[in-house]
Amino acid sequence: MFVQSIRRGFLGWESRARSRFSLNFSPVNSLPKKKICQLSTSTVLDELPSQKKNLTFIGGGRMAEVIIAQTHETFDVNVVEIHKSRRAYLEEKFNVRTFSNIDSDESKSVLFDNTDAIVLAVKPQNLQGVFDAAGSHVDPQTLLFSVMAGVTVDQLKKGFNAGHVCRTMPNTPAMIGKGITVWTVSNSVTEVQKGLIQELLKPMGEQAYVEDEEFVDMATAVSGSGPAYTFLFVEASIESAVHMGLPRSLAQKLVLQTMEGAIAYAKESNEHPAVLRNDITSPGGTTAAATYKLEEGRFRNVVSDAVWAAYQRARELGGKDHKVGPSTLR
Repeated sequence: MFVQSIRRGFLGWESRARSRFSLNFSPVNSLPKKKICQLSTSTVLDELPSQKKNLTFIGGGRMAEVIIAQTHETFDVNVVEIHKSRRAYLEEKFNVRTFSNIDSDESKSVLFDNTDAIVLAVKPQNLQGVFDAAGSHVDPQTLLFSVMAGVTVDQLKKGFNAGHVCRTMPNTPAMIGKGITVWTVSNSVTEVQKGLIQELLKPMGEQAYVEDEEFVDMATAVSGSGPAYTFLFVEASIESAVHMGLPRSLAQKLVLQTMEGAIAYAKESNEHPAVLRNDITSPGGTTAAATYKLEEGRFRNVVSDAVWAAYQRARELGGKDHKVGPSTLR
């Protein structure tokens, strides 16, 4: 009864509305088909413009390859590389566009117009040539992302007449995602650009942001060049084992696994390295005899001098006073 009353009331209102406003209430299925719009979600998404970011690499060496390998599917990547064989390799493996130089108008347009970041991965000694060829063509708002040792933020700002600079110091274990990268930025780098920086660094492994750029030079000597010190120790250990009579394959396996296990143990135990070394140094034992020879050969001093030498060279590449450290006092 109640429902019938509601229905009669609505019909009466509809009749009055028709006469007063000349409204024409037509059921949907009576409308011409062209008036009915049915949206397909997949069609709409397919027609949306691509949101890919653009990356330009100046230099296509191994460190650049680490980043290209992780970004070529989600970014539009263009690479400047002077070596023909290297260009062919990058094109075939990653399907990226490459250029032999940045002198032509076409290459400058592709490389620098609307790019989100320029990854600088050339040898520091070749940077002046990049400044000369590209410096005036870079948008001042574009992020400059450097993986070059020793080259300072100020040098890059001046060379490209740009203010948005990120200076990084990765290391070669980044090739397998096990590296450590120390990085800093100029004051004008935006939060969005910092997000892009972290996106580029993520595939390399661990990362550490520092506000003081001087720490990047120091990290160059410690972590940047550090793998080379490790490889030299590994090489010397393997050769000594072979000299004693072990098969090379076994010697290599023993040394590499010992290095890997010792590092993992040091990280997990969280003990000072001196404590761990003392734990396995029995009085009058084999380890005591070996460490005595290392100390007799000034092992600690040699390692320290090597790290300081790398730091001095990093400062020299950046145009800074490089006469620093203990060796300058001798």
